[in-house]
Amino acid sequence: MKNIISILLVLVSSAYHFNCYAAKDKNLVYQDDEVYLRFIQLTPNQIGSFYEGREFSKDAVSLLMASCYVTIIIDNKSDDFLWIDIAKWKFIQNGKNIVQQDRKYWNKQWDKINLKQAHRSTFSWTLMPAERNLYPDEGVGGRIPIPMQSKPFTVVLNFPTGENKQGKMKTVKIDNVVCKQDDQS
Repeated sequence: MKNIISILLVLVSSAYHFNCYAAKDKNLVYQDDEVYLRFIQLTPNQIGSFYEGREFSKDAVSLLMASCYVTIIIDNKSDDFLWIDIAKWKFIQNGKNIVQQDRKYWNKQWDKINLKQAHRSTFSWTLMPAERNLYPDEGVGGRIPIPMQSKPFTVVLNFPTGENKQGKMKTVKIDNVVCKQDDQS
C-alpha cells in the first residue's frame, strides 16, 4: 500500500510540476485534426529541484541537471490508433542527429553511482514510454532526455497509425526547440 501511495504522489507531483511550468509560447504547441502536442521545457535548476525533492543523491542530481529534457504532452485526437515509438523520433541540429539518452544510457549512469532501485523507478516514470499505442482521445506525456544543447534544434515525431501500425505514418516537425537554461542574471 505504501508503494502505491508513493507512486500516486510522484504522478500527482509530476502533473503539477508540468502544469506549473507549462510553455506559454504558441510555437511549442502543435495541433491538427489528429494530434495535439505541447512541449514543456524545464531549466536545469527545475529538474534538479524536482529530483532533490525526491531525495536523489547529489551525484544523481548533477547527472540529471547536465541533460536537456524534451517533455511532450500528446493527445490522440484521431479516430484511429496513434503509436508512440520514440526510436522513430529524431532530434536534429545543423543536419546532425542528436542522440537520445535512453533507459540503457541512464541505467549505466545509475550503475556508476549505485543509485537505489526506488530512485531509478521514480526517474523512469517521468520518461516518455519507449513504445505504446494511444487509443482515440487518449493522451500521454513524458520526458525524452538528450545531451544539453546551447542552440535551437528540430524535433521530428513519426507516429505509426492503425491497430497494428498498418496505417499511414503521421509526421510532425517542430523547429526551434530549445533546451531551457537557468537565468544567469
